[in-house]
Amino acid sequence: MKNILLLSAACLLFSACLKDDLDPATLTTNPLDLAYDGTPLVVLEHDTVRITENAQGLPQDTIFEQTVRVRTELLSPLTSWTWRITDLNTGQTWNSGSSTSYTTTITSPQLGNTYCFQYTLIVQYAPTKPYSICSVANL
Repeated sequence: MKNILLLSAACLLFSACLKDDLDPATLTTNPLDLAYDGTPLVVLEHDTVRITENAQGLPQDTIFEQTVRVRTELLSPLTSWTWRITDLNTGQTWNSGSSTSYTTTITSPQLGNTYCFQYTLIVQYAPTKPYSICSVANL
């Protein structure tokens, strides 16, 4: 009887340790992972072209703006990040603060041209999936 109890306990113990192997390729639901394939974490909020005026009220310059925002509802509360932005037209890359939205500005854009930027969040020194967003500079 003692042997049967010991054998039963051993079987239970060892069977509890049997787990399926994780397939990393199927782990794509965390918005902070590079392989994330769910709802976009960064979305276009608006894009616009505006004309600035000088002190006399005359047109001074044309400004193109593309504003994106982080879908914070996809992240855990208190998640902090910084932005990494790449101008896909020029290859220039820069970093910015940790605001929920970010506005990229181009002075004197060519009207009708498409301007594309890649937005990546940096969370604890690790990049998220990059999001490429393009807009046409139209008045």
